[in-house]
Amino acid sequence: MELTSEQFHRMLGTVRRNGGSFAVKLADCLSAADPINRQRLLECFPELVERYGPESVFNRELVA
Repeated sequence: MELTSEQFHRMLGTVRRNGGSFAVKLADCLSAADPINRQRLLECFPELVERYGPESVFNRELVA
């Protein structure tokens, strides 16, 4: 799933509010990464988008 810039930044906020320490560190890495490394991280950890992305339980009420 391709994320828009808004979705990406909203996901990072969701991770920082609701994620465990490892997920929060990944959010920090994603924030610092250039576009190529950001994509690599998202491909390595697809569960981050599944768990905290636009279609996650944390954001369902925002989409509806």
